[in-house]
Amino acid sequence: MAEELRDRVSKLEARQEMLEKVLLKIDSNVLSLIDRVSKLEERVNHLSSRIDGLESEMRGLRDHFDKKIDSVFWRLVVLILASMVIPIILRLLRI
Repeated sequence: MAEELRDRVSKLEARQEMLEKVLLKIDSNVLSLIDRVSKLEERVNHLSSRIDGLESEMRGLRDHFDKKIDSVFWRLVVLILASMVIPIILRLLRI
């Protein structure tokens, strides 16, 4: 009977050691995953800030080109009006 109890205790101790090793491995894996997630989060934040910077640059370029296009448009309007008005003025001056 005592031998049987010792055998059971021995088996329980072996199982306990095995479970402790498994738990240590799981802890190690969890810590590794946490570290990887943390690094990924840093990369995402970095990329997000770069995207924000690029969006800001794009808005600046769009505004710049909008102003240039407006400027060219109004120059064309003035040239067209001048090309229409100058011949009329020249005709009036001949009279």
